[in-house]
Amino acid sequence: MQYDILYQAAQSPDGLFLHTPAEIAVFQSLQQKELVSGSVHKPRLQPPYAVVHCVTPDGRALLALLDYLDRRRAVSSERLVFKH
Repeated sequence: MQYDILYQAAQSPDGLFLHTPAEIAVFQSLQQKELVSGSVHKPRLQPPYAVVHCVTPDGRALLALLDYLDRRRAVSSERLVFKH
């Protein structure tokens, strides 16, 4: 889930709103690791929510690395299929 929110934030040009306690906890973890920037809002009469304003350069670098590793795994599995 942690990287799902990072991927969603990278694809959202207008900010990403998070409402569930689990999503807010993931946001805070990503923010603590300096992978995203944003804020948590705690309105008095409504449940708290978080807004991811942007993915940081370190967050974008992590996404690029994860994408590269996924592509490498796909190529490796293709090679295994064709080897006899």
